[in-house]
Amino acid sequence: MPLVFVLFIILFAFSASSHADADTFRIQTAKQLVALYGFTRAARTMPLISEVSGKVLKVNSDIGEAIPESGVFTCLDDTFTQLDKQANQIEQKRLRTDVAYYQKETQRQQKLIKRKSTSQSDLDAMQRLLTNTRQQLKVLKIEQKRLQERLSRFCIQAPTGWRVISRHIEPGQWVSTGQTLATIGDFQRLHIPLLLSPQELAALQQQAQIQVTLADVRQGLVQAKIARIAPDFDEQTRKTRVELVLSESLAMSRGGLRVRLQLELDDHSKAFVVPDSALQTRYDTSMLQRENGQTVSVVILGQGAVTNTSRIVSPEIHAGDVFMRE
Repeated sequence: MPLVFVLFIILFAFSASSHADADTFRIQTAKQLVALYGFTRAARTMPLISEVSGKVLKVNSDIGEAIPESGVFTCLDDTFTQLDKQANQIEQKRLRTDVAYYQKETQRQQKLIKRKSTSQSDLDAMQRLLTNTRQQLKVLKIEQKRLQERLSRFCIQAPTGWRVISRHIEPGQWVSTGQTLATIGDFQRLHIPLLLSPQELAALQQQAQIQVTLADVRQGLVQAKIARIAPDFDEQTRKTRVELVLSESLAMSRGGLRVRLQLELDDHSKAFVVPDSALQTRYDTSMLQRENGQTVSVVILGQGAVTNTSRIVSPEIHAGDVFMRE
């Protein structure tokens, strides 16, 4: 047999096999497409609480505005603490003068003792005065540090870039120690809290790449990742709390944006997924055709998780069976 004729037969057989594979499909167990919805939240929130009392001088950020680069949300009037600090410095100066005087007197008394021109009790009294004055000076230095630390708390610091969620003070208002001045949040990263069943959580963790849709803002998918998984569960729903974080920054970065997450779960209804082109309809009955021409009646349950597919059930079909596409 000529070599060219043999090659022609091989190519024809390969073409026929490829054509046959293209006209058939192997049936697979259906997947159930579940849509979960959540709303964006700030990655972190915290209250700003005053550690001192005083009158509000100025508020640098209103509701919805970001904390400025200085990191100062508001400052309180520190006039009286400044006066206490000045009085402390004056008293330290006076005590340093006393220490210098008592040192000289102690040295003079020591010389007089050697000459036996004074008593030992006079020297002891002078040394006691010098020691007490030095101790008082140390106490004032500690008090100076306390006042300096207190002064630093009259301006309430906050993380730069965080935004004000609620504000409870106005300029000129008197605030007390422990009073909440505002609540701020980190909206530079958005979190989406969700409650997932064990099956949904397993499907989420199996995804190599998590994508969500911002339903009310824009079309298209947004990348996300798992931020944290709670070790406990919600007692009412028996589900686990999971927080996703958006990997992309949004122009409209705020809470309350509706987010849709789609997961493919195993269908426990013993259904299969088939392409719509493989379904044949005769006298209101849907069926599939095997390779040998035999037809099998099926019941259509609805649309499949993939476009142009349907979910069907039939007691005559098993996973892995081969059917014709058309």
